[in-house]
Amino acid sequence: MNVKGISEAITVVFLILVTLIAMAIVSIYYLHVVNLNQYGLSQELKNYYIATGQMVSVVYYHQTDNRSYFYVENIGNIPINVSKIYVNHTMVKFIIYNTTNTNVRILYPQIVYVIEVYDNTTNIIIQTSNNNLIQLEA
Repeated sequence: MNVKGISEAITVVFLILVTLIAMAIVSIYYLHVVNLNQYGLSQELKNYYIATGQMVSVVYYHQTDNRSYFYVENIGNIPINVSKIYVNHTMVKFIIYNTTNTNVRILYPQIVYVIEVYDNTTNIIIQTSNNNLIQLEA
């Protein structure tokens, strides 16, 4: 009878199990901390834009003929002067229309505008004249 061999095998399995449980607990903890930090940074950025009055909300979105149309509203309290628009870190050609189909660059508060981007995308980043970046996602 080799009872000593069975006991060592059970001990090894038990140690591996304990190690895996400890790794799972540590992993879950750090994933939770990372998610909280990302949320905190995102919320901090949002609060900054609210404080500076530069908030844009996507009201509607659609794509046609290799172009993306973002219907947006400046929900902040100051006008936003759009200087550039980026898609995947690349500057793209764009046109902004107001309700009378006039080409504009300044988004005044509480008015809906159409941003026509010459690219099929659901994500854009607006660079303002004072170099703030505003990310929009359809």
